[in-house]
Amino acid sequence: MAGSPTLGGLLRLLLKHAAFTVGGGSVTTIALERDIVDDLRWLSKDRYRGLYGLARVTPGTNILALVTGIGWDFYRWPGALLGLACAAIPGAVLATLLAAGYEQAYGNPMVRRFLLGAAAAVCGFIAASIWKLISPYLGAEGRVLTLVVFAVGLGVSLLGISPFPVIVALAVMGYLSAR
Repeated sequence: MAGSPTLGGLLRLLLKHAAFTVGGGSVTTIALERDIVDDLRWLSKDRYRGLYGLARVTPGTNILALVTGIGWDFYRWPGALLGLACAAIPGAVLATLLAAGYEQAYGNPMVRRFLLGAAAAVCGFIAASIWKLISPYLGAEGRVLTLVVFAVGLGVSLLGISPFPVIVALAVMGYLSAR
């Protein structure tokens, strides 16, 4: 690894990505991974994916948990609080402003069409993020297991079952299968 970021460097990176999450947290996790793992080499892929996995099983918004975990990994409490603030405060202000504008503009048919197009683009970003996350595990050795886990996750989602016990069970199965 290339080393740890300065607190200012971490602040700039988290503000760049987490403060303005567009397209959902899944898109941001991919962008963060590209910068933190591939470009800057602050974390290994395994370490980042571990933080991502932990963020996915915590209650609440996963991107908040992820950037808090990244901050904790580098600077403990100051880093965790910095990560959380970078992700929560600017996004909350922007969401409030957008909600106020949305309320004013929603009656306009052009605005409604624009929002439908934006929703379709977000779905594309999410699909690309899912592919980026699972494609490293689709090698000959892990292809069947990865597809089974993906199918179970999709089924759980479509059936409206709480994902937490399923994630824990699949994590245990993954751990046991790796031994």
